[in-house]
Amino acid sequence: MRPCEETAAGRADEIKEYSIALEALGRKPDFDPQSDTIVRVTVHTLRKRLQDIYESGEGTSHPIRIVIPPGGYGAQFLHVPQILDAGAEPGASATDAIPPSGPEPPARADAPTPSAPHAFWFWIAAVFVLTGVAALFWIGARRERPHPVASLAAPSPVIINGPTHILLGENRHAYTDHDGATWLPEPGCAGGESMPSTGADVTGTLDPYLYDGGRRGIVRCTFHAAPGYYELHLFSAEPTNLEPAERVINLSVNAGTNQTMDVVDRAGSDHAATMYSIPGVSPEIDGTMHLDFTSEVSPINAIEVLPAPTPAPLPLHIIAASSSYKDEHGVIWSADRYFRGGRHAHPPDREHGPSLGLYASGRIGNFQYALPAPVGRKYRITLYFREAWFGQATGTPGGSGSRIFDVYCNGEALLRHFDILAEGHGANVVKTMDNMTPTPQGMLNLQFVGVLNYPTVNAIAVVPEP
Repeated sequence: MRPCEETAAGRADEIKEYSIALEALGRKPDFDPQSDTIVRVTVHTLRKRLQDIYESGEGTSHPIRIVIPPGGYGAQFLHVPQILDAGAEPGASATDAIPPSGPEPPARADAPTPSAPHAFWFWIAAVFVLTGVAALFWIGARRERPHPVASLAAPSPVIINGPTHILLGENRHAYTDHDGATWLPEPGCAGGESMPSTGADVTGTLDPYLYDGGRRGIVRCTFHAAPGYYELHLFSAEPTNLEPAERVINLSVNAGTNQTMDVVDRAGSDHAATMYSIPGVSPEIDGTMHLDFTSEVSPINAIEVLPAPTPAPLPLHIIAASSSYKDEHGVIWSADRYFRGGRHAHPPDREHGPSLGLYASGRIGNFQYALPAPVGRKYRITLYFREAWFGQATGTPGGSGSRIFDVYCNGEALLRHFDILAEGHGANVVKTMDNMTPTPQGMLNLQFVGVLNYPTVNAIAVVPEP
């Protein structure tokens, strides 16, 4: 382990963030410490674990303590009397008495100086202990090849044989969602701490159980899959009352570029569901995909792994109904999700629902959709409308001009003073918008704003353009 060797050789100041990232954590030569915080997060966690060992673990009686002072990556080997002499109270952590950087202060004139044999065994013991602790932390998770460490325990890989739905955290039970997919607790993720069930209401989803429990912190997930492309969906919701920027997920896939997601900002509020999509993931030569969460506050509730035909993002099809729908072309439209506000409304002629297909129900009210759309592409958005409450075709009073509303995407007007009856002359209306660009956070925010009576929509399709 290079940090141990360099420290013992008196070259602790030469241990750099870049070399640790490449040699210990599997980063690539284009590693940028300004955008990827894996080294700082990893060493911060190592400092805390050393502190735990000496404060409440089996190292409480050790006369020699290993300290990695803030501001550097070299180790210091200190006698307990030195720590106390530096001003720390008995029982305080070793790092409380260490200056942030720079050489150690000169020894006091009246402090006993270890004899040569004692000094020799002091350094031997110190290097041995540091090597053991650091090896557990840095090397334990590097089996087939280097990867960012997420925990001391290497997770058993989940076998991906098709669409896979994973619930994180302890004491979770199998759950069947409104699309009919079964979510199972899996051993494919380890590390961090389990988040208990809170029973809190979660908005923006018909399946709040997906977000009731999970893991938080530095977590590693491993998936074993056949060659090909896969899309990862990460589901998160903040169960407490936090401001944006206080629950930021840092993650990397297959030791790649660091990615970030602000859960509260992305979801729009606390207690709101959000999903982060990572397309175009392929197994490495060892047949596994590695997902590393490197922030100590990262909350992950559930993960979905979907096979994909290409590295492009998968299309998104949503029907504003409480269950999925398969159309005449074999396309599966997922049950309603990613919404804020509004409600489901069945039309007055709902007895004809089986023949109405995509138009059997809709979302109505003042509402919006926060749709995940990975950056780097433009998208085609298609909206499906049926006027079920006004007009002769439905047998109810009213006509053109009875319902008027606007539709915006990321603040840009898509439809202004839109009137379903006037546009379709009594028939259903399909509106398509091309070249839609997601936000830098990878979102297409559709907002439906009423001008006269409530807006409504029956289905939404988002397809990446070539």
